[in-house]
Amino acid sequence: RFDLPSLWAESCKRVPGPSHAARWHDQNWCWEWMKHEGCYAVRGNLSWHEAQAKVAKKGQAPFPDVAPMLALRRPELCDRREAGESLHVDEGEAEVALKWLDHNIAVYVVNLESDVDRWKSVSANLRKLGIRFERIAGIDLTIPGGEEAAREEGLIPDEFDLHAAQHKAHTDFQGMRGILGTMGCATAHLRAMGIAAAGGSDNSDD
Repeated sequence: RFDLPSLWAESCKRVPGPSHAARWHDQNWCWEWMKHEGCYAVRGNLSWHEAQAKVAKKGQAPFPDVAPMLALRRPELCDRREAGESLHVDEGEAEVALKWLDHNIAVYVVNLESDVDRWKSVSANLRKLGIRFERIAGIDLTIPGGEEAAREEGLIPDEFDLHAAQHKAHTDFQGMRGILGTMGCATAHLRAMGIAAAGGSDNSDD
């Protein structure tokens, strides 16, 4: 919770929120707009301070110099644009870093069979960087037999009620439409975690 003056704390509950956002009692719409405009809409290219200033100009939050909404415990350390700038390293440093990565980190790419273009792009970039990786097939629950196959693999518990979950996803609190995409993403990552825990498979790209 933000330590806002009472006037702004109440005002942020009355600001009209994004039409597609989930809704609940006493929701802070100023914060919702900060996430929407400062993170989702620009892929995280703004600091939280910049995001608040942006939405404040639209009347969707207080200005940060009036009532700062501190999204981080230590913004002076973490909320700095320069911390995300590209590093300039020489060839020797890059080689040492790549060896460390190869020795310590396993890289997995979850990819749907139908998403051919994304796979071409991601795999080409990783090969260009000299990073070994392993492709893990994504899970598409919208295709016939997709849910059954995921259950047989143990990625969806037997007791999980898809229809009940879909019904809850349509509530105002969740604000979702279909749930199959979210479930497919989750089950694919469960598959990836299982493969990673087992030490990988024999399908790595060298």
